Amino acid sequence: MKKFIIGWVKFKPEKRAEFLDAVQIHVAATRQEDGCVFFEVTLSLEKPDTAVIVECFKSAEAHTLHNNTPHMKAFMAMMADILVEGRFENILSDNVVSDGL
Repeated sequence: MKKFIIGWVKFKPEKRAEFLDAVQIHVAATRQEDGCVFFEVTLSLEKPDTAVIVECFKSAEAHTLHNNTPHMKAFMAMMADILVEGRFENILSDNVVSDGL
């Protein structure tokens, strides 16, 4: 059963460069994980201090392993001083069907 995560994080405007540098390293490391299907981070077109994160892991267990990697722990420690807020939605699915649109 795959695990999808969609998140929105708001960073301090003055920390934009630090956020972008840290997230670039984090994305590269996460994409190397065996359980990672995809991991994307992009800036919001409407809110320059907001990033949208879209992730997929092979399973909930693979996501748990990701959360316990040294690079994730280091990233989260850095984000404590950079982020203002964040919201994540988790979706577990063993069968994704297109609605035909």
